[in-house]
Amino acid sequence: MNLPSLEECKPGFRPTEYNVVITTAEKALTSPSGLLIIPENVGEKEAMAQMRGLLVAVSPLAFDYAQWPEGARKPQPGDHVLFAKYAGVVPQEASPDGRQYRVIKDRDIMAIFEGAEQ
Repeated sequence: MNLPSLEECKPGFRPTEYNVVITTAEKALTSPSGLLIIPENVGEKEAMAQMRGLLVAVSPLAFDYAQWPEGARKPQPGDHVLFAKYAGVVPQEASPDGRQYRVIKDRDIMAIFEGAEQ
């Protein structure tokens, strides 16, 4: 997967509350009406869909659960993460760097990829 580096990412906004900002290597696909239409027979497969992305920014409250396991590593900017494909929202304003970003809830991150290669 060809994700950008953290230094290349300049979304032009910061997440608030329990949100994080993610970018992916995929290009946005939009219809003329701006809606994403998924045929019924694809819906079940897509419900299980996940994506790999780069965690770009984390709000101060994200991953601050009282029940967070002691000593467990919290996701941080620069991590490659696995998240639900249709989680969050894509801001309509263009980012200064021309990339597409997605704002998702911290709980929508399912895994952190480990290793130097990521």
